[in-house]
Amino acid sequence: MAVRQSQVLSPSNETVDFLLEEFEEACEQTLYILQKLKKTSYQDSIHEDLEGAFYAALLDLRDHTRDLVKAWDKLTDSLPDEE
Repeated sequence: MAVRQSQVLSPSNETVDFLLEEFEEACEQTLYILQKLKKTSYQDSIHEDLEGAFYAALLDLRDHTRDLVKAWDKLTDSLPDEE
């Protein structure tokens, strides 16, 4: 896979760029649920559902983070050493 310049990370590649987009979406979703959760009382009927959704979003975020870190490590390990 060829290394190329990216708008966000440099150097990057298609895999890292894709995983970065997925990570960003997961972050946005997690923050969206968190904001909704903060606006509800624990007594609200939807609060428990939001807690479950928030937990699921955290797990999704963890998985995206793990994948992105692995891809980033693989990319940086493949770069030539600078002297």
